[in-house]
Amino acid sequence: MPNNDTASVFNGVNQYFTIDDNDDLEIVRTGILTIEAWFRPDTLQFDYEEGSGYVWWMGKGATNAQSWAARMYSYNNTEGRFNRISGYAFNLSGGLGAGSYFQDNVTIGQWIFYILTINTVNVSTTYPTGYTKISKNAIERDQDSLL
Repeated sequence: MPNNDTASVFNGVNQYFTIDDNDDLEIVRTGILTIEAWFRPDTLQFDYEEGSGYVWWMGKGATNAQSWAARMYSYNNTEGRFNRISGYAFNLSGGLGAGSYFQDNVTIGQWIFYILTINTVNVSTTYPTGYTKISKNAIERDQDSLL
């Protein structure tokens, strides 16, 4: 990591962390949830993709029953989202979601500080039900309505 701390390395196939289910990781607990993570892609083209060419690299929930999630698209994908990195909040049934993203050149082996905020409390005329907000390396990159 940038500060020389150790980090886990995953093979992209069948290795992962599991954190016990906890209501503190639910959006509905307080109406605001912020997730932060350092990650370092060691490839830009994933062997085991889902959908149109992305991988879920962090989230809460199970397939088709997510609460929130982070994903990254492969460089080559069917939607032209070259290495797009995004974060989503899903409806209570886990089927549909709203999200924010950034789509920059990604360098293999370079650390990225990812921040996703989901806010259902601070509503406005622009964000009547709240918003998702994403930052890269502590710089806000995108904010979108939960509608």
